[in-house]
Amino acid sequence: MQVLRQISNFRKWIRGTHADYRAVFSSPAGERVLADMWDRAAPNGIVDVPGDPQQTLRLVYRKAFVEDIARFAGMTEAQLEDRLSKMKKENGYADQEPGPDEDDDA
Repeated sequence: MQVLRQISNFRKWIRGTHADYRAVFSSPAGERVLADMWDRAAPNGIVDVPGDPQQTLRLVYRKAFVEDIARFAGMTEAQLEDRLSKMKKENGYADQEPGPDEDDDA
């Protein structure tokens, strides 16, 4: 019986955590942040870095981490891509790709 109680408590905790993610990322600002995280996790959807397995693994894990957050928040990959596309259009850089030396902090 103790195992069943632990499972029940874990399920309640998970539901509560997912509700927290939805609360944080369901606002327009939260959606923008999540879309930005998605873009930073795998720029242009690229996670394979030929000749650099460590960087490839880093990108795969970063993308998976953001995918988990999106799933908890109730957003699909398609919704993230759509939000990201809208953000880029709103900010005037929809068709621009950053150069190899460009940095957001510059």
